[in-house]
Amino acid sequence: MGKSCKYSIKMMAIAGLITMIAAPFNLKAQSYDTSQVYSVHLLDGSVFVGKITDHADSVVIWSESLGRISVASDFVQTVEAYGIKLETPTDTRYQFNHAGPNRNFFTETAIGVEKGEWQYLNMMLFGNIFTYGLSDHFSLGLGIETLSMFNDNSPFFLVAPKVILTKPEHSIRFGFGSNIILNSDEVADGFGGTVYSLVTFGSRDNNFTVGVGYAFSQYEWFEPPIMQLGGSLRVSDNLGFVADFLVSTSSFEPFETFGSINIRFIFKRFNIDAGVLTGDNEGFFPALSFTYRLTN
Repeated sequence: MGKSCKYSIKMMAIAGLITMIAAPFNLKAQSYDTSQVYSVHLLDGSVFVGKITDHADSVVIWSESLGRISVASDFVQTVEAYGIKLETPTDTRYQFNHAGPNRNFFTETAIGVEKGEWQYLNMMLFGNIFTYGLSDHFSLGLGIETLSMFNDNSPFFLVAPKVILTKPEHSIRFGFGSNIILNSDEVADGFGGTVYSLVTFGSRDNNFTVGVGYAFSQYEWFEPPIMQLGGSLRVSDNLGFVADFLVSTSSFEPFETFGSINIRFIFKRFNIDAGVLTGDNEGFFPALSFTYRLTN
């Protein structure tokens, strides 16, 4: 394969390193910790504080001052735990949404970061990216990798805008974005990165993404385009699988691939992806990332 194609693959890989939901609260699908104290807000403005002992047909609250209180579910507006709003799961098979549906392992999906949400991603220990949802359709990521500093070199910085063209509730989503890599070392050519477009089929938890992108430097665009394939499968509240692959074709070789296969450990505020990275004739390498949702 030509040198530019190999460079494109590597640029794409480096780029990867680098309110409550507005819907009625589904009380029957939601589970509550009976040892925890909640505040239950009603549509008429009333608030009751206590432990939730039942929520099958009505919400039953045990209050130390008022005793047993039963409220019809239709009159409940929100439920909060210690002042933190509990989110409504998008898929009621699970007790909570996971923290990082906006990306597979090192590639993006056409699912956005929600408006007002802050997210932190650590990739392979040395890649750090903070992403903020300015709206449900636009997010901006800022990142830095620190490995270069151990070699007395300047770190790489990342600017990663992403636009989602469809509404969050749609099962087919379209998006596009860019990963712009900046560096002050002369040998790093100043800046480079990728631009890409994506379509994601499915839900936040179970989806498949197809995309196409181009790598660039400050001097040129690299051919040919790079195809992206990826997907995630959630099998329980706390366990899922995620994989993604980059495929590049040229007139010299049929294709070259770079990819990852991972187990995703899912918790209320964070995910941990652990697995392997692999490329053509380059063996297998450990893969690890950590995604944390900084906002409630």
